[in-house]
Amino acid sequence: MSSNLLLADIQKAFLQIAVKEEDRDAFRFLFERDEKEEHFRFARVPFGVEASPFLLGATLEYHYDQQSPELEETVTALRENTYVDNIMQTGNNIDKLEKFKKESEVILESAKLPIHKWESNIATLEDENMSNPSKILGHVWDKREDTLEIQVPAIPETEPVTKRSISSQLGKVYDPLGIISPTMAEGKHIYREACEEKKGWNAEVSPELKIQWHKWNKQLKNVKVPRSLTGNSSSMCLPPQAISHVLQ
Repeated sequence: MSSNLLLADIQKAFLQIAVKEEDRDAFRFLFERDEKEEHFRFARVPFGVEASPFLLGATLEYHYDQQSPELEETVTALRENTYVDNIMQTGNNIDKLEKFKKESEVILESAKLPIHKWESNIATLEDENMSNPSKILGHVWDKREDTLEIQVPAIPETEPVTKRSISSQLGKVYDPLGIISPTMAEGKHIYREACEEKKGWNAEVSPELKIQWHKWNKQLKNVKVPRSLTGNSSSMCLPPQAISHVLQ
């Protein structure tokens, strides 16, 4: 994992792409105005349409192909590190990241696709007035400490413990990298035991299982992990010291 990270966003990416007149019927919709239904058509690619990511991707590829050979390195990096309208670049050399930032702006500005919201753990590469912490791939990212935080919502002990509430609580912990998988496994084991009791979806579990569930929840806390650890092949099972502050 590279020590530095640079993120950005293509401003209003879909709306920057015009739809040809002959294709606008594909984006037709009904809208009620003055108690009368009227037909309207989008003249720009709308967000949320199934084909929108493809149209954006094809547009970007077309403009990448128009760039001069001097920009080939940055064009390649954009091809490999752009997800829909999000741009991500890593590196250990700050000068190279700064070069990538400047050349990316030139390349995409030529396509009338302005880049904004530059964020980085290197303060000099950030746009002004960017908040810290921010979000990256669903995680809270503290850019100054360069850590990712797994957030665990607290639940009151007065809430009934049912299969529904257990499943809901487990589903609220967003951890796609499996950073706290060993800890979550215990919670999932409790859910399995609740299912084996063969009670209704909204029926309270046994007192013994309720005690186990509350004990497990009391142990959980938000955990911050250095971003550099999450890129390792072993990130799905981090060493205990890396997640020691998950548990009391």
